[in-house]
Amino acid sequence: MFGIYHFFSLLLDIRPILPKTASLSKFYTRPAGVVYLNRSGFPTFVLRSNLGGEPIGGEIIGLMDGESLTAPTFKSHLPCGEMSIRSLGRQKAVAIARSIRKSEDDARPHELREVYYLLRNRHPFYTKICLVHGSFFATVTSKQLVRDTLHQLMDDGAESDLTVNSDAVNNLADLLARECFSDHVHSVHNAAVSFRLGIYAEVEERANILNSYYFPEIAYDTINLVLPQRSAEEINCRKRHLGQALSRIEVEQGRETTITHPFNGDFFVLSYAL
Repeated sequence: MFGIYHFFSLLLDIRPILPKTASLSKFYTRPAGVVYLNRSGFPTFVLRSNLGGEPIGGEIIGLMDGESLTAPTFKSHLPCGEMSIRSLGRQKAVAIARSIRKSEDDARPHELREVYYLLRNRHPFYTKICLVHGSFFATVTSKQLVRDTLHQLMDDGAESDLTVNSDAVNNLADLLARECFSDHVHSVHNAAVSFRLGIYAEVEERANILNSYYFPEIAYDTINLVLPQRSAEEINCRKRHLGQALSRIEVEQGRETTITHPFNGDFFVLSYAL
């Protein structure tokens, strides 16, 4: 059995060197339980599924490595809490599915998988590492984010002669939301360049989990697992899975706390000193 909880256990095993290695993406060979590894772009890791087991596994992980404690920036996609392999675009989805099948795992191209982000931000004097569920950053759907942004653009240009039907905006938002995850390059006849949609999503400072003013529970020189806490039943289930992945001593050494997201409710945090 493998999944996000075992992946966090792996991180705990190597935590003394996590602040020191120059790049996490270069540090990793493919760890046990990782069926896809990509050192550039999203996703960085896809974990093994637990076919017929619980938890189901197969999580998707993006790596974000920074040299300061500024808010994370998503440069190749919009953050999400869950997604399918198929939604990553045809070329990347095929490569991921091929790698998964070589590991004798189930590619499950259409089914939704949980998304996590491994953040490591280093200051000259301290480090913060968070393995955080994508719903911490994806508080609205990609379609809603794109749609409302388009409406803002049109409101900003209200003095112009541009008028767009609301249904057309919604259809365009749906198209662009899918394109945000696509690896497709668009070619135009006689054009010397090809067009590809570039994404740059910046985290609002109040939702920056690395900011000690808003989230003092995320201490300096710690590694943290951050999970949604939508109900007592859900968090008890996640704690049970953690207990299966961590040793009794590791469970006892961890510090449990709850943080409140300004837009998305409570999150459970399990912290360890680096």
